[in-house]
Amino acid sequence: TRTWTATDACGNSSTASQTNNVQDLTAPVMTCAANDTINCGDPLVFIPPTVVDACDPNPTVVVLSTVSTQNGDGSTTHVRTWEATDACGNSSTCSQTIHERSCKFCSYTQGYYGNAGGTACSGQTTVPFLTSLMSQGNMVLGGGANTLTLTPADVMCIIQRLPGGGPAKALNGAATCANPVGIQLQANSGRFKNVLLAQTITLGLNMRIPGNPLGALQITGQYFTTYQSSTPGCATQGAPMPGTGQTYSIPQSVLNYLGANNTVTDLWNLANLALSGATGIPSLSAINQAVSAFNEGFDECRVLGGFTNTMNPINSEVGGNQMPTTKEALTNGVTMSAYPNPFSAKTTIEFALENDEAVTVEVYTLSGTKVATLFNANVEGGMTYKVEFSADQMSDGVYLYKINTANHSYFDKLIIIK
Repeated sequence: TRTWTATDACGNSSTASQTNNVQDLTAPVMTCAANDTINCGDPLVFIPPTVVDACDPNPTVVVLSTVSTQNGDGSTTHVRTWEATDACGNSSTCSQTIHERSCKFCSYTQGYYGNAGGTACSGQTTVPFLTSLMSQGNMVLGGGANTLTLTPADVMCIIQRLPGGGPAKALNGAATCANPVGIQLQANSGRFKNVLLAQTITLGLNMRIPGNPLGALQITGQYFTTYQSSTPGCATQGAPMPGTGQTYSIPQSVLNYLGANNTVTDLWNLANLALSGATGIPSLSAINQAVSAFNEGFDECRVLGGFTNTMNPINSEVGGNQMPTTKEALTNGVTMSAYPNPFSAKTTIEFALENDEAVTVEVYTLSGTKVATLFNANVEGGMTYKVEFSADQMSDGVYLYKINTANHSYFDKLIIIK
C-alpha cells in the first residue's frame, strides 16, 4: 500500500492511497527420483524428492501415500507419493515407483527332466510339462561352430540324455539330440557325459517356465538363500517357512566376469560361451557351479531370502545345507538364534556363551549399514540372554544380526515381511 499527501500553499492537505495485492499462484516444482527395480527381499528405499519454490525457500514436504500392489507375475509394485506445499498454500505432487521382482522362483534339477514319471508344480508329469517348455522354440546351446540344437520334437530324447555327469567340456561340432556329434555319452545309459552341458540345458528349461522370472533375477552377491514357500505349487507369492533355509554359493570369478547388474540370463549366456569353446572366461567348473546353484536353489519352487557377500559362519559348507533358525551350538561354545524369523513386528535374539565375555549384538543391512545396537555388556558364561528387535521403523527385506566377542563375530539372517 502506498499513500500520497497533497498540500497547497495555505497548508491545506489531503491524502490518497493505492493498494496492490501480490498473490503467489505458482506451486512448488518437485522432482522425484527415477523409478527403480529391486530383487525380492532387498530393502525398500525411497529417495525423497527435490523441491524448489520461487517464493518460499522451505516448502513443507509430506508423504501422501505408499501403495504396494501384487502383480500377476508374482512381483510387487511399490509407489510412494509426496506432496510439497508452499507458504501460500500452493501444492504439487510427484511419485517414485519401485518394482520388486517376484519372491518365489521355480526350477527343477536335471534329475527331474531326466525322469519321465516326475511331476511339476502344475501337476503335469515330465513329458507334457517338457513339451510345453520346448514348444517355445528351439534351444541352441554353445555357439559358433560348436552347438547342440534341441527342438520341440526332442522331448523324449532330452529325457533320455538327462541327467548328465562327467567333466565339464566345450562342445565339438554341430550336434543334435539324436546325433550328438562330438558329445561323449555315458556308456550304459546314453546320457550326456558333460555336466556343464546338462546343467546349462536344465537352466535354459527352467527359464522357460511360464510366470517364472528366473532369467531376470539379478545376482547381487556371492551367496543366496532360499526357503520353502508357505504357498504350494506354482503360486508366485509365498512367505518363507522357518527351518527350511538352504544357502548356495556363486564363484567370485564368475561374478567378477559378469560385472554389475548381471542376471541369471547373463549367467546362462556365459555358460553357452563356455560350451562354445570361448577363452578368457572363468573356468568351466566355476561356471558349472554357478549354473547348478540356481537349478538346485529354487528346486520345486522356493522363496528367495536374499543375496549376501558374507557367508554365515554357522553354516561352514554351502549348497543344500540348512540355515539355522533355532538355537544351534557352535564349535567354540557359542549358541545363537532369532525367533520368529521371518517376522513382521518384532523378533527375539537369544544367545549364550561358554565363557565370560564382553558382547555386542548389532543389526545391519546387507550392504553393511548398521541400523541398531541391541546389546553391549559383559555376559556370564553358561547364561542365556535375550534381546528384542523391533521392525516398526524398518522396511521389508533381509538383514543380518551380528554377535561380537573379543575374538570372533557371528552372523545370521533376519527376514522382515510386513
